[in-house]
This record gives sequence, structure tokens and C-alpha cells, in this order.
Amino acid sequence: MIARFRFHAFAFVIAAVLASVLAPARSASAQDKAPLPDLVGTWITTVTPDDGSPSFPGLLTFNLGGTASQAAAGPPIPALGNPGFGVWKRLTRNTFEGTWVQLTYDETLQLNGSLKITSVITVNSTSQKLTAVDTVTIYDVDGTEIVTLHGSQVGRRLHVDPLD
Repeated sequence: MIARFRFHAFAFVIAAVLASVLAPARSASAQDKAPLPDLVGTWITTVTPDDGSPSFPGLLTFNLGGTASQAAAGPPIPALGNPGFGVWKRLTRNTFEGTWVQLTYDETLQLNGSLKITSVITVNSTSQKLTAVDTVTIYDVDGTEIVTLHGSQVGRRLHVDPLD
């Protein structure tokens, strides 16, 4: 009887040791349990070029599946505000990367090239505000790089206004 008791006690101790060894090294922190910041949706932004040009409004939309669109009316195409189409992906918990391409036109509305915008986007923990650092590369109609510009954006999420 004593031998059986010692065996069960020994087995219990071994099981407890194994459980502690095989258990996760640490419990999940509150940040690990918090939902990931969400980029999907439409954002109203203010774009600020680094060259001292005036800021101008912009719109960014991020879709499930990684596609995106954007529109802005500012340099180098202030009159058109033509849309850009692109893709996005998550880099870290609250940081994303996006790339958009736009066609550009001259003053007679003839195609004269394109531009590519790449952005590193950070969303705050409540997913209501974003900041972005942008690089804009402008190409001629043959795809030759003309110039690279830099800027930034700040934005807020667009919400459905309640009906009266």
C-alpha cells in the first residue's frame, strides 16, 4: 500500500513537472490578446509634400484581400485628382505598406506618364487614425523615371453618418 502511494505521488510529481515544462513560456500579454489594428475601410487624409508645396486632401481605401485605391488633387496633377489603384499588406502589428499607380495627363488631357506611390502606414491602436510616409516616383509615357518626391499623410477613418 505504501509502495503504491509512493508510486502515485511520484507519478503526480512527474506529471506536474512535465506540465510546467511543456506549458507556454509566458502567458499572453494584454497586447497579444488585443485585436490587431484594422486598416480596411476608407480614410480621409491630408497629404503634405516635403518640398514645401501646400497640403491637399486625399482619400485612401483599403479592401479585404489586399487591394487598395486612392485619390488626391495635388501636385503633380492638381486639376485632375485622378484615382490610383494598388495593393497593401501588413508589415507589423500596426504598420502596413501600400503601393498605388496612377496615370498622369498633360494640360490637354493627353496621357503623359504615370506615377507610383509607396507608403508605409501606421494605424493607431483604436484604428481611427493613420499616418503615412510616402514616396512618389513620376515616370514619362515610356516608363523612364523623371523625379522622386516625398511626403506624408495624416488621416481619419470615414464612418457612416447615422440617418435622421
